[in-house]
Amino acid sequence: MSRRRFLWLLVALTACAFVVRIAVAARFQGLAEPPDAASNPDQIDYERFGWHLANGQGYTLASGVPTARRPPGTSFALLVPYLLAGHSFAAARVWFCLLSAATCALTGLIAAELFGLATGLVAAAALALDPAHFYYSMHFLSEVPYGFAITVTVLLAARWLRGAPSWRLAAGAGLAFGFALLTRPQVFFAGPLALLAFACARPLREGARVRQAALAAVLAAAVVVPWLVRNDVAVGRMTISTIGGFTFWGANNAVIAAHPRAIGSWMPVDTLIDRDHPLDGTEVENDRAAWRYGLDYLRSHPGDVPRLLMMKVVRHFSAFPRTDNQAVRWSLALAWLATAPLLLAGGVLALHRRIGAVLLVLLPCVSTLLTALVFYGSIRFRDADVALFVIPAAAAFTALLTRRRGPGIGAAAAPPAA
Repeated sequence: MSRRRFLWLLVALTACAFVVRIAVAARFQGLAEPPDAASNPDQIDYERFGWHLANGQGYTLASGVPTARRPPGTSFALLVPYLLAGHSFAAARVWFCLLSAATCALTGLIAAELFGLATGLVAAAALALDPAHFYYSMHFLSEVPYGFAITVTVLLAARWLRGAPSWRLAAGAGLAFGFALLTRPQVFFAGPLALLAFACARPLREGARVRQAALAAVLAAAVVVPWLVRNDVAVGRMTISTIGGFTFWGANNAVIAAHPRAIGSWMPVDTLIDRDHPLDGTEVENDRAAWRYGLDYLRSHPGDVPRLLMMKVVRHFSAFPRTDNQAVRWSLALAWLATAPLLLAGGVLALHRRIGAVLLVLLPCVSTLLTALVFYGSIRFRDADVALFVIPAAAAFTALLTRRRGPGIGAAAAPPAA
């Protein structure tokens, strides 16, 4: 297949992905409808903060009080349609559908770069039709802007590793990773893991690449640090968000550990508040208190920790989401049941060649898993990385389709082994 034909087919797949997402959003949400709190209440905050930023109120609550209760990347993404079209839910939904469809193209380009053109098309098509991916394009949640940012990061990093030293690629990867951090801070672990994995790789022994990697790290920090400073001034703490403590305590407490159907998941902390566990301070004070309550529980119940960790992993890799919507439940389950074996096979096939290719796309996924161990396991968190883990699955499918370890693995050289 020629490169030109590959690109035309990729454009066609991206257009189809966009049509699918628009159709799904129009049918099940309504393009002009406000965010649906019943589907996920988080999007109420993301959307409100995005509009407040656009109309000059800043990152504030409905009362006008500055806040840091959510990571800002999703609200920053909503600035684009709101600055262009005003407070138009339709414009915002179309924008999210466009970002989601563009992510399919980016996934195809990454797969083609690492595993060959055929795998690139398979990966793009799989993501375009993956229910776990187009489901979130209906909602104003972090999955869509994060998926776009992290695939940009990985694509630029892949081309930087495979080609000649490039300041532009390194800079672009650093900036995109910084935005991914602002959108879903759990990807933080991927940065140190990437440096560790590629520290011994041949390309990184070149002085130019070491300097460029340092530039990428500095630029990623340059994206994040202004937000940290803003929060230090506005709410009194240098942090990306103040939701971490509530999430941590809600996942690590005696009530949830004693509940067989809930352990490894999360519960609202409102039901945990009592005389010994008050949350009656400022936003920052309550976040710190919630962290303390969760840590106190873990220190005083070390015997519960192994079971908590095990169930967090189980929930992270579970096929069946907890929802009464059977269409959503079964579509997401079948998609994961089809993808998981291919993902495992793709990882094994890549390891037979060079580990660099599979490491590059799976490090953010590993970062999400590490975060799940700290907080809680969720199918939603896992599926935020579907744009990446579909790539080795597509490589395995291509190899299976051709009945050999062919173009899906060997047509394009992988990055040097770590």
